[in-house]
Amino acid sequence: MKRAFLLILTILFIKACNIPALQAAAIEPQEKSLLSFLDSIFQNRTETVFQFIETDPAQIEAISRMVSIDRKQDSLFTAYANRQEMAAFLQSGHRIHSILASPTEIARQQKSISMAQTMEEMAEWNRYPTYPLYIEMMRSFAQEHPDICRLDTIGFSVKGRLILCLKISDNAHQEEPEPSFFYSSSIHGDELTGYVLMLRLADYLLDNYGSDEEATRLVDEMQIHINPLSNPDGAYALSDENVSGATRYNANGIDLNRNYPDFWSGDHSRIEKENQAMIDYVDAHDFVMAVNVHGGSDVLNYPWDGFRSSQKEHADAAWWQAICARYVDSCRLVDAASYRDVNSQGYIHGGDWYVVHNGRQDYFNIYNHVRELTLEISVTKLPDASRLPDFWNTNWRSLLNYMKEAGYGIRGSVSDSVSGEPIRALVCVQGHDKDSSQIYSSAIHGAYFRPIEAGTYDLRFSAPGYFPKTIQGIQVRNLNYTVNNIALLPDTSWHSGLANDPPVDANGLDKNPATCRLYPNPVSGTLHIEADEPVSLQAVYRVSDGRRVLAPRIRNFQKAHRLDASILPSGVYLLEIENENGSRESLRFVNQ
Repeated sequence: MKRAFLLILTILFIKACNIPALQAAAIEPQEKSLLSFLDSIFQNRTETVFQFIETDPAQIEAISRMVSIDRKQDSLFTAYANRQEMAAFLQSGHRIHSILASPTEIARQQKSISMAQTMEEMAEWNRYPTYPLYIEMMRSFAQEHPDICRLDTIGFSVKGRLILCLKISDNAHQEEPEPSFFYSSSIHGDELTGYVLMLRLADYLLDNYGSDEEATRLVDEMQIHINPLSNPDGAYALSDENVSGATRYNANGIDLNRNYPDFWSGDHSRIEKENQAMIDYVDAHDFVMAVNVHGGSDVLNYPWDGFRSSQKEHADAAWWQAICARYVDSCRLVDAASYRDVNSQGYIHGGDWYVVHNGRQDYFNIYNHVRELTLEISVTKLPDASRLPDFWNTNWRSLLNYMKEAGYGIRGSVSDSVSGEPIRALVCVQGHDKDSSQIYSSAIHGAYFRPIEAGTYDLRFSAPGYFPKTIQGIQVRNLNYTVNNIALLPDTSWHSGLANDPPVDANGLDKNPATCRLYPNPVSGTLHIEADEPVSLQAVYRVSDGRRVLAPRIRNFQKAHRLDASILPSGVYLLEIENENGSRESLRFVNQ
């Protein structure tokens, strides 16, 4: 999650908490006192929860790169740290204000962790499932509803536990020209309210399909993906049978929501196994919108996490605020006190709450053009299991309505004007889009979905090998959609030559001269990519049908890359490259 309100276990105003900064020439007794202090904290745990006080924005920025900040109340910050992170924090001269009990320690003290081992025990949704029961439930959803539910394996955790996702749609085993939505929960293993609510959401949709008009329409008109548990090793840190030892971090002691490549800073550190699996899964789907469900507060956190709003706002900031307000208002019809933990609005620009680096939200918005939001669904991370139905009663209507937002705005299809075949085209709102807010049509069926606030817009459609087209004066109304189907005329001169197609800038406009070069071209083995500025490789598409055939996923920005083209069949391919400043280029190569 992004945070959590935790019970103070002990307040350490002792000397150990005021360890001075240790410089390179620190004397041995100081080093020993630090080691002893760390030993005392991490004797029976791999991570600790603590508080510190800081008012200097520069120091807060520096600390956020050392430890995992979880919550902010004025100048008082709550954070998590493993042993290495805590050592860095103390060695930098910062001081601990207090050590806190973890959410699971609080739950154990309150004896509030009630586990279910059978399907019957989950009937009232007032227990947490064991890991074996979770697997059984996910499999039974797909087995009992084979036409409208498919069980996907996203990947495996460090300890080999399954990371699963349900696809719920009227034709679950096909890719249809419908908006795709992705719910994912509990990237922090001790934030488990969303875990149970996502299971219940899947059950609600499947159980009410065909009998409830709203549920039926959602399943018929959307492709809904639900991943209830993305950090199973954290949730079941001590045992598959109980979440009483749940941890925020994964089995390697890493905060998964501080481990994604960071576009803003250029930090592309080693990606944890769970995150790489999630990246691969999202890369393989054209999600329109997504929600990353957390716990520890109740607030909707929209992009950007990496900046305060005074520094950088999302192109669709007004749209984010409107859809967040609709979510909150719906919840408050049930519980007027909900979503007031952070502010009266119930939603906030992420960086205005506190800045997060290497987070999942910014990553998927930038790299995948998925409008992902962070939903902090409960102030208590691991609430008494008997309260879980209350959270469902407050949120279920909003969870359904929020999915519908993916279908509002502007939608349509992009096709070849000669053959009628679908085209993967860049769709840009002129004078509006920036920082990857533009979208792409699907290479499979050509459909595109552009959620946007009510207004009048000009859209530009462009694709390598086609003449671009601009449609002006598209009218959009709130809670509705406007359809614009587009046919692009092939540029025969592009298809006949071997030269690279004109690169495209962040607004979809041609940008010359090209900043990247490919050689040899044609290629029969290794393709070399040289750039005038650092770039990352995004994907490879086959020109003949626009399908993605290889996703190198080289996220580190460098001026030189190599791509093994020997595994590709002969043909013409399109290599998509992203520049460090966020603009994109599409370069063509021939594989012999």
